[in-house]
Amino acid sequence: MSTGWVIGTTGFAKETIEAQVDARGQGRRMTNATRVAQEAVWHETLEKLLRTLSRTADELKAAGKSAGWKLALAAALKARTTATNRWLGTALRLGNLHKVSRKVAAWTRAPDAALSKKLDLTPNPRA
Repeated sequence: MSTGWVIGTTGFAKETIEAQVDARGQGRRMTNATRVAQEAVWHETLEKLLRTLSRTADELKAAGKSAGWKLALAAALKARTTATNRWLGTALRLGNLHKVSRKVAAWTRAPDAALSKKLDLTPNPRA
């Protein structure tokens, strides 16, 4: 691929190579910017869901790791966003990412009907 890989004029080839050189190293910066933007959306969605349940961020800290309403929040966030289990574990204080995955899956299989309705979660068709 070192020769003959560009179809076009020599000027076009030089411009293409310069553009690639300029873009080098931007991947990490762009990835970090994307992650920050995603987390902002996740926090905003979490705040809306907390208001829907008439809960506060202080209650997140005080409630136990397996509190039903916290698991319902996690399930709603997973349904509406691309929030990771690691982020959910930290933001909702649910424990490590593996425990979050197990707890939310268990809650989704047998959800609390009142919380599901409040958070507008669709029922699990397999349950």
